[in-house]
Amino acid sequence: MVVFGNEESLIMPLSCLTCRNVLDLDGPSVGGTCPRCGGPLVGQGGAWIDFEGPAGSGLLLLPEEGLSIGRREDNGLVLNDREVSKLHALIHREGSDWYFRDACSANGSFVNGQRVAEHGLRDGDELTLGKTRLVFHGAGVPHGLGGVTIAPQLDSKGSVQACLKVEPGGFKHQSEIRSEQELREDYERLRLAYLFNRYVGHERDPAALLENILDLAFDMLPADRGAILLREEEGAPLTPALTRLREGSADEIIIPDSILRRAVEERSAVLSADATVDLRFSNSNSVMRESVRSAMCVPLVGEGEVLGVIHLDTREETGAFAVKDLRLLSVLASQAAAVLERVRLHQRLERESQTRERLARFLSPQVLTQVVEQGLDLHAGGRTGLVSVMFCDIRGFTSLSEHLEPTQLVRMLNAYFERMVDVVFAHGGLLDKFIGDALMAVWGTPIPRGDDAARALAAGHEMLEAVKLFNASGQGQGWPVLEIGVGINSGEAVIGTVGSSLRMEYTVMGDTVNLASRICDMARPGQLLITEATRRLAEDVLGADLRVNTLDACGIRGRRQQVVTHEVVALPRPGSR
Repeated sequence: MVVFGNEESLIMPLSCLTCRNVLDLDGPSVGGTCPRCGGPLVGQGGAWIDFEGPAGSGLLLLPEEGLSIGRREDNGLVLNDREVSKLHALIHREGSDWYFRDACSANGSFVNGQRVAEHGLRDGDELTLGKTRLVFHGAGVPHGLGGVTIAPQLDSKGSVQACLKVEPGGFKHQSEIRSEQELREDYERLRLAYLFNRYVGHERDPAALLENILDLAFDMLPADRGAILLREEEGAPLTPALTRLREGSADEIIIPDSILRRAVEERSAVLSADATVDLRFSNSNSVMRESVRSAMCVPLVGEGEVLGVIHLDTREETGAFAVKDLRLLSVLASQAAAVLERVRLHQRLERESQTRERLARFLSPQVLTQVVEQGLDLHAGGRTGLVSVMFCDIRGFTSLSEHLEPTQLVRMLNAYFERMVDVVFAHGGLLDKFIGDALMAVWGTPIPRGDDAARALAAGHEMLEAVKLFNASGQGQGWPVLEIGVGINSGEAVIGTVGSSLRMEYTVMGDTVNLASRICDMARPGQLLITEATRRLAEDVLGADLRVNTLDACGIRGRRQQVVTHEVVALPRPGSR
C-alpha cells in the first residue's frame, strides 16, 4: 500500500531515460529526475503512474493484479483528498492492456478532461480524481525491452578494440584522392551502396526498411544477433525498433550502456572485445550465459543528428569481427541513415500536408503555420484551457429565408460567412463551426495568447461593421438587410477532438461555451454583449480604452445564479495601442 502524502515507504527500481542510470529509491520520489544527469526517471519494468495532489506527490509501479485507489486505508493507493471517495477507482490489467474504471465515485473520474466510467489506458493519459492528478505510463524502461538488455553504468575503456569516426557525406572529388588506398576505399563504398540499394530499393515503409538493413548486415557479416535502436526525435532516448537472430541464437541481446553512449555522443563506430572475460560484466549472469565474444555498435548519423544505432554481436571466438568489418558496417550505417532520414522527411511532409488540408478551414494561414511548425497534435486527448468563445447569429433569419429562393439563400449565406470568417482569421481566431445561420469562433486554442479576450472583442466589434458593408454590397443582388447579435464569454473549457471514426472535429466544450451561446441569444440586433469574465480579461490588455455599458444582472436559462453582462460601446482604434 502507498499512502499519498503519508510516511509509508515506496521502493521502486527506476531507470533514467537519458543516461540509463539505475536507482533503487527508498521513499516516494517527488522530483522524478536522475541525480546523475537530471534526466527523467521511469519505472524499470511494467506500467507505472506518477501522481500529485493536495497531500503530496510520488511514483508507483502498477502491480500485476491491478490497483485500487481511494481514501480508505485498504486501497493500494490511498489518496488523502476530500474530493476522493473511499473507493474511488480501479486500474486493472487484461492481457497486455491496462484499463481504468470508476468505482461509482461521488465526484466522478476523468481521463484527459472527460468524465468516464471505464477507459482503456494509453501511455501519457492524465487521470483526475478530485484534486489529484495521475499520469499513466504504459511502460518504463524494463531490461529486456524488445529483446534488448542495456547493461547500465559500465566503463567501456577496457573492452574497446577500435573506434572509427562516423560522419555523413559523399564520395571524395577525384582531385582529393591522394593514394590507391583511398581509391579502393571509395570503390568499396560504391559497391556497398550498390548492394544496399538492391536490398532497400525505394522502400518507404520504415519497418520493412529496417528489416532489409539487418538482412544485408547478416548476409555480409558473421553476426548471430542484431538490433536497431532509434530515437523518435533529437535528444530522445534510444529504444529498440527491430531485432534479428540467426537460427539457434538465444533471444536476448546485451548492449553495454557505455558503448551506446560512446557511439551516440562521439558519433563513433565501436568494436568491442570479449565480454565474457570483462570484469565489468562479472555480475551479469545473462552475459556470461550468452557468451558474447565480439560486438559492433555503429551510429546512424544523419545530416543534423544521430538517428539511432545498429548493434551486431556474435558468440564466435574473440576476433570474429575485425576493423574491416567495423568499417563495412559503418558504410552500411551511413547509407541506412540517409535513407531513414529521407523516409522520415517524406512522412513528416505528408503529415504536414494532411494537417494543413484538414485545418485550413478552421484556422487562419498564420495560425495554421504556427500549429504545423510547433507540431501541435490537435487529435491528442482532451485537455482544459482558458478560452474566449464567440457566437454570432443573424437576427430574424427564419422570416428572411421565407422570401428567398433556396439557391439565392445559399449564395447570400456563403457570401456573408466569407466576410465573417475573414474577420475571425484576421484576429487570430479559430473557426469552430457553423450552426445554421450562426457562427462559433474561439480564441485561446490551439495557441493561447495573453490577449485572446481582447482579440475576440475586436473581432466581434469588426463583425458589426462588416455586416453593414455586406448589406450595402448585397442591395444590387436583391438580398435582404441582415442584422446580427454577438455574444462572448471567457473561462475554462474542455478542448479536444470529438466525433466518430468517420468524422472528427476539433472543438471546445463545457459551461463556458454554453454561456457564450446564451449571451449571444440575449444580444439585440447590432449589439455586442460580453460577460464579466471577458471584460476583466480584455480590460487587462485594453485598459481605459475599453468602454462598456453594464447591464442589469439577469437570469439565464439553465443557470441558478444571475449573470452580469456588458454592452461594448467602444474599442481602441486599430494601431492606437
